[in-house]
Amino acid sequence: MTAQDLPGANSPDSATSFKIPNMDCRNEQAAIRARLGEIPGVESLAFDLPQRRLTIVHTLATVQPLLDALTGIGMKASLEVNPDADTSSSCGTSCAS
Repeated sequence: MTAQDLPGANSPDSATSFKIPNMDCRNEQAAIRARLGEIPGVESLAFDLPQRRLTIVHTLATVQPLLDALTGIGMKASLEVNPDADTSSSCGTSCAS
């Protein structure tokens, strides 16, 4: 899969979430904010430090520049494909109610 194929690519206004296990303090948040703020097309950042999640609203054609920027400052970021999925049920959406 290429960056072009990743969720969040080719949308006029996309929200892309990343799981960043080594993002756990305000200093890392500040470093991420400073680095991603340099990228044209990044519109907003939402940090969830307890869950170590970063959601970026952007207009980029691909998420690769975001991944490159995060890894470039030492963050071990991975794309969260479906951050809002309900994982409380062991059988998911295939169960009949």
